[in-house]
Amino acid sequence: MQQRWRAIDAGNLAELKTIIAACGWPSGAQGSHSAWLLAQHADSDIAFQRQARGLLEAAVKNGSAAARNLAYLADRIAAAEGRPQEYGTQFTQPDRCHLEMLPVDNIDAVNRRRLAIGLPSLEAYAAERRKRLIPADCQNDVK
Repeated sequence: MQQRWRAIDAGNLAELKTIIAACGWPSGAQGSHSAWLLAQHADSDIAFQRQARGLLEAAVKNGSAAARNLAYLADRIAAAEGRPQEYGTQFTQPDRCHLEMLPVDNIDAVNRRRLAIGLPSLEAYAAERRKRLIPADCQNDVK
């Protein structure tokens, strides 16, 4: 099943690259969000993720894309490059009972950036992610 998903993702990513080359970053809420989802999960193509980040930054500045999507993509790239996150959106799950936020630069600065784009505090976000991703039988083990 994973192999099938990878093939579908690869085809969709190739199509997105063609669209971007011809037309730039997709406009409209649905088009921009769909493009972001593909770029966000294109972990095997960091160069494309960087390109998408630049295009998405411009789209956010002109009001045609969501700033929160840019935050997630910026953090995904930072995590892949071993740099601290700007928004604290990326976590790792080393086992079924533990969820760990990947490093951030400064918690207060991260929370200010999150607030500026309408994201909840790091603490609230981490609690929500743990509640959603950690099985109920592990909840007492969560730190």
